[in-house]
Amino acid sequence: LFTDDYDPTSLRAQMGGKLLRYLIEDGEKVGKNEPFAEIEVMKMNMQLLAQEAGTIHVLKPEGSVMEPGDLICTMTLDDPSKVKKAELFTGQFPSLGAPWPRALKTMPHNTLVAARNMLEHVMTGYKIPRERIAKALQDVRCMLQN
Repeated sequence: LFTDDYDPTSLRAQMGGKLLRYLIEDGEKVGKNEPFAEIEVMKMNMQLLAQEAGTIHVLKPEGSVMEPGDLICTMTLDDPSKVKKAELFTGQFPSLGAPWPRALKTMPHNTLVAARNMLEHVMTGYKIPRERIAKALQDVRCMLQN
C-alpha cells in the first residue's frame, strides 16, 4: 500500500552513543555492507556498515556524541538508482456517502436506549412534554415488536 523510502545516501545514527573513529578517510570509496565507522553504545563497540557501495563524505567529527537520527555521513552512490522515495498521492479518494455518526441515531438499540432514558427521567420526576413521552412510549413499543 505504501512505498518504503530507501535512502542510503544519508548515514544516520540508529541509537545514541559516541562516534569513536572512522575506518575510512573522507572521500574514500566503501563497498556494500563494509564497515565505515566505530561507535560506542552502552560500553559496547559496534561497527557501522554502509548499506550500498559509494563514496563517504564525513559530517560528524570523531569523538562526538550522537543522538538517534543524527546525520553522521553522506554518501555518493555508485548506483544512484538504488534510492527509492515515496511519491505524493495525486488521485482522488472514493465517495463514502453520509458520515457514519448520523446513522447511529436510527439504529434500533440506540432508539431504545434514548426512549428508556426519557422514561427514566419521567419516573424520577422531571417535567417532560406529553408529546415527547408519547414518542418514547411509541419507540419502545415499536422496538419491542421488531
